[in-house]
Amino acid sequence: MAGVPCDAAYTPKNQRIHPSTMSLPLQISIPSASTATDPKPHTVYKVSVSLGLRSLNLQKRYSDFVTLNTQLKDVTGSAPPTPLPPKHYFKTTISDTGLREERRRGLEAYLRAIANSPDPRWRECPAWRTFLKLPTTATATPSDRALMTEDWLTTHKTTLQLLHSARTSLFARDRLHSTEDIAQSHSASAEAKKALVDAARRIGVLEGGLKKAGEDGIIGEGELRRRRDLVADARKELGALEELTSAVATRRRTEEQQSRAATPASIQQQQLFNTTGTTRSIGRTLGGPAPETERTRELSNTGLLQLQQTMMEDQDDTLETFSRLLRKQMEIGVAIGEELDEQNEMLDEIDGGVDRLGRKVKKARKGVEKLNK
Repeated sequence: MAGVPCDAAYTPKNQRIHPSTMSLPLQISIPSASTATDPKPHTVYKVSVSLGLRSLNLQKRYSDFVTLNTQLKDVTGSAPPTPLPPKHYFKTTISDTGLREERRRGLEAYLRAIANSPDPRWRECPAWRTFLKLPTTATATPSDRALMTEDWLTTHKTTLQLLHSARTSLFARDRLHSTEDIAQSHSASAEAKKALVDAARRIGVLEGGLKKAGEDGIIGEGELRRRRDLVADARKELGALEELTSAVATRRRTEEQQSRAATPASIQQQQLFNTTGTTRSIGRTLGGPAPETERTRELSNTGLLQLQQTMMEDQDDTLETFSRLLRKQMEIGVAIGEELDEQNEMLDEIDGGVDRLGRKVKKARKGVEKLNK
């Protein structure tokens, strides 16, 4: 590995690492080690790095780990929390499989100790990020960070929760307005708008992440289509809630205008039934009765009650429909996850079979060479 020189005067102030990638939820493992012959026989360790949606598979030699360890100690002035497995001079990992497995476990523990240490100084060294090919500000885009720092499915789940919160706040706003609790109604309306703005921002992040994932081939085409459908459904629901918000505001302005237009008749009714000789102010007043609409003007108290119950039943039906859709999407997601786990297990078995077959072929080839001699 071509090492990145770490200046002894290096400080976090002049590092080029983006803050959002400083605490990447890294999952590091060294699942296997193999022998390579080019340019001369040596052992290669397969380093697997998982960052949310993105996974990296790196090939490293023991000398690469030694270079990394030296650079980390030069920068931080302290050895990493777990030492490197020692170098042996009288036996090699090429011929000794037991030594190879022991070193593989030691190198894996070395990397995991740095990744999980509460002290971030080793992870803040550019040599660590270069060794694992982690992005810096020079290469990381917002979509990269969306894929790595926060799991895509978690972001999608949070978006759905925000949309549900906005819908609940809108229903609460209408209920509070009908009971003339104007202050609480405005508060619920503000909460709904805030949730919609946050949901719109997260949907944009999800779309950007999927675009980047499609370009880089991080996930399969089928999974990419499924997630695009999830984002499309979320954006559709966002548009419906935004339309509901604007429609209610428009309807209320219309009702207020109609109420003002009916002022003469209202004054006559108040003069007939006013026992104190004073008239009430016309218009929308705090604590006053809600203005009549074309839909409610001809209804009696019983009719108004029935209308309210009908509206509440419609809202319940809508919520139930959304709940069924969400449950169905969750079931699909769980089924896909289980299928992916099974496929990964099968691929691991195939990988192991290929390795075993390779070793047998190599052994047979050596036997043939001995026979030919």
